[in-house]
Amino acid sequence: MKIKLVKNCINPVDLSIGSARTCYSQDLKEPEEISNWDKKESLLQDLFKSGHHTTLQHYNFTFLMSGISRLSIWRFFHSHRFYNSDQVSQRYTEVKSESFLYLNDRIEVYHDSLINKYKKISDLLIVDFEKSSNPVERKLAKKKAMENARYILPQSVKANMYHTINLSTLLRYHEGKSLVKDCQEEIVEIVENMVNLVLEEYPELKSLFSNTKEKEECNIYNKEIISFYKKNLKTELENIYIPESQNNNLFYGDTSGMSALFNQEIGNSSITFNLLLSLSADSQNQRHRTAYGIRPELTEIIKRGYYANIDNYYIPEAIRKNKIALDIFVDAILESILILNREEDKYKSYLLLNAFKIPIKETSSALDFIHKAEKRLCLNSQEEILELTRSMVEEIKNSGYEKYAKELTVPPCVKRARSNIGPICPEGPRFCGVKEWKSKKYI
Repeated sequence: MKIKLVKNCINPVDLSIGSARTCYSQDLKEPEEISNWDKKESLLQDLFKSGHHTTLQHYNFTFLMSGISRLSIWRFFHSHRFYNSDQVSQRYTEVKSESFLYLNDRIEVYHDSLINKYKKISDLLIVDFEKSSNPVERKLAKKKAMENARYILPQSVKANMYHTINLSTLLRYHEGKSLVKDCQEEIVEIVENMVNLVLEEYPELKSLFSNTKEKEECNIYNKEIISFYKKNLKTELENIYIPESQNNNLFYGDTSGMSALFNQEIGNSSITFNLLLSLSADSQNQRHRTAYGIRPELTEIIKRGYYANIDNYYIPEAIRKNKIALDIFVDAILESILILNREEDKYKSYLLLNAFKIPIKETSSALDFIHKAEKRLCLNSQEEILELTRSMVEEIKNSGYEKYAKELTVPPCVKRARSNIGPICPEGPRFCGVKEWKSKKYI
């Protein structure tokens, strides 16, 4: 594990206090004016204790993180809205034997077995994709193969990422680092490294971190919610309001996301879905931070033995079509079940395969769902999320909102084609090779 802080020339205390003093002054207080002010530390403490944390959110820390598990990223660092991350993709980068977090000797042997299966499935699928009628799939055969084979990899695979958060979020990390059970030791180590790097650079923040209540109880989520989840996709729609005067063209070709600023009349409506999604797909799904998701602790799922049912694993279509690849995939699931049955509890969450499906209760506004649907109906999306998004749109249609679904929840190429915006596919060299905008379902 390696954590590095990207240095910034502005002092976070000066930036926070400057913003606070501007609220009570006729003049704008710039950070440079604060550096020698003798009351800035006491005001910083006052702002924190009184809950005026917007002043702590102007300063961002960017951490370069390598060698941390995908489990810790999914469970902790991406389980909230207040961050920005870019991480290595298993869809486009090959996972190798040294890519796993070392847990113990027995698990290392298990990792070696999985990586061999991963390579075998990849080799089989490369041949299949090279025979595809789609020239883009033929060209990207190796990447397409890795994208599907990655489902048999566990959560102990290491990742590298850029992670940017503000000062307020770092304080929350510090306070809540011991609350998550799934990979507690690793999260505590990562967060302590992050805080230490910040305090080395800005020692004047030490008193702020000393005042956070690390042992304060916090109800993060309802552990009993899992008992209410059902396997089949179900939808609850609440008061979707689509004004008759809505100018749909405002959404077309909206690469900057500007429509989110000027269409708040549909931002107050909510849509709730009960979902089943693999850990791999949810790692991408949770990046839609305006969709609030309740996710169970993996330790609770493991106790209930859900991992022992092969039906609770997602199997990609490309693997289902190849008998040899499917046999290897199923064998990997069975091997995973065996090691989960005998391994220590503290390691079990790391051993769950990417393919393992978890129940999620997800709510978003109508406006945010439009954004999510546009991104995930693109054929370049992960297969599983694409399938799920199509199901969600279909549920909306079946609930009496066909016009809403037909006009707004469509891929970006369809929106651009309707508005005569070129190029129709905004993906450029990543064009999927399918002219989806000519599909009958969108005409």
